[in-house]
Amino acid sequence: MYLAKKRSLKGTAYPSINLPQGSCDRKVNIDQQRNRASRYKKREEQQADKARLKTAEILLELAEGHHKNATDNSEHTADVEEEQLQVNNTPIFSDKSCQVNTFIDNSKFDIADIVNNKYRLKFCTGIPNMALFNVLSNALNTRIGTKNFCARKKILLTLMKIKLGLSFCFLAILFNISSVTTQKYFNSTCKILAAFLKVFIRFPSKEEVLGNIPKCFEKFKNCRIIPDCTEIPLQKSHCLKCRMRSYSFYKKDHTIKILIGVSPSGMITYLSKAYGGRASDKAIFNKEKIIELLIPGLDAIMVDKGFLIDDECKRNYIKLYQPPFLGRGKSQFSKEEAEETAEIARARVHVERRIQRLKNFTLLKNRYSWTLLPLIDDILVIVSALVDLSEPILSSDKF
Repeated sequence: MYLAKKRSLKGTAYPSINLPQGSCDRKVNIDQQRNRASRYKKREEQQADKARLKTAEILLELAEGHHKNATDNSEHTADVEEEQLQVNNTPIFSDKSCQVNTFIDNSKFDIADIVNNKYRLKFCTGIPNMALFNVLSNALNTRIGTKNFCARKKILLTLMKIKLGLSFCFLAILFNISSVTTQKYFNSTCKILAAFLKVFIRFPSKEEVLGNIPKCFEKFKNCRIIPDCTEIPLQKSHCLKCRMRSYSFYKKDHTIKILIGVSPSGMITYLSKAYGGRASDKAIFNKEKIIELLIPGLDAIMVDKGFLIDDECKRNYIKLYQPPFLGRGKSQFSKEEAEETAEIARARVHVERRIQRLKNFTLLKNRYSWTLLPLIDDILVIVSALVDLSEPILSSDKF
């Protein structure tokens, strides 16, 4: 009868998990380790001795060659030096160790020289072109400019903080000032810039809206504004009341919520104050009283499903464009409802594109610092105005 041969594991494997044994787990004789260490040490000493001997031989050869060349060519070098002195009329020192570099670089680093073209300016600050930057600098020079730190640098400092989200310590290094002074300049310049740029965010008249209706709004010509809310992540506060107001059940995080109104042509025409993430879209809409800016019976408003403002629109005779809901016992839209939903989504996508441009500013995209919360309204005004002054989201062939 044939009996199968019993399989056995190798000596370098653990029988329980069948894994090869590592070299660090093997038992090594202590005497072998000592002998190996002594051999390594002896080999290193031999290599060091060889290197020292070789270095000494090279230095000896160089010294002999230098002495020989110096004795043979002393008269020739003296003639060459005399000819150079006559031709170039420059002093030649006999002792070369006394010569120094007389070149003095008087150029100073200026951060304003970095943003010297349109691309760099827009990347660092969000300003679309150099002409607008020059206008801002000249207009605010008398209000925020000082002798040592001009308005141009203050605007750069403020907008680089908003656009790139740089820390105050890093900005202090770039502008060669202290971090406390950097924060002081940022706070004061934000308020002045917001007051200056606030005029670019205005609610247009009915005639202006009708004169700039794009093709996607052919069926919604009476639409005056497309409002939508966006949220900015916020640092968690130590105050319990503040945490309750800033917690958003939709985002499951502490946020700042703002309402933005966009015209059919894609311009930001309304900007609300900043609210805590706990506030609903309907509450902010009613608090800002946007419905009072519209003409009853003539104007319309286009919103997403999250805005439950049917009663307010009916009460003020304002037409409401909103995607239909799926009620109880209804599994899908009809053909007319599906087409209406697609047309509304195609038209109101511009407000999402505007919000995306706002979020290109790193200070509004990353988690917002609690220490900068008093300046949030001014920062939103600055960013919204710069977005409106940038390239339009709709090309000329869309009108």
